[in-house]
Amino acid sequence: MIAVTVLLCGAENFVQMAQFGRAKETWLRRFLVLPNGIPSHDTFRRVFLLLAPEKFSAVFLSWTQTLRAAVAAEVVALDGKRVRRSFAAAKARSAIHLV
Repeated sequence: MIAVTVLLCGAENFVQMAQFGRAKETWLRRFLVLPNGIPSHDTFRRVFLLLAPEKFSAVFLSWTQTLRAAVAAEVVALDGKRVRRSFAAAKARSAIHLV
């Protein structure tokens, strides 16, 4: 659940997953049992290495479809894009991202 949440928030690596978990631990504990605390970035990495991509994709798609069915209102999909070469104009800032 932590990995899915943090990826939806824009994280790109396992270190960011662990950082997010530590930063949001109080909130996460409202609905997750975390007897050993927030997993380390190495733990996130090991878990993802053990996942079969095709099986994970099928299960994840099935899960999101059940969420969609459970929501009475229309679901609006959001998509983010990075503006191509937007970082080249001023190397001091990061690329422009749009939702």
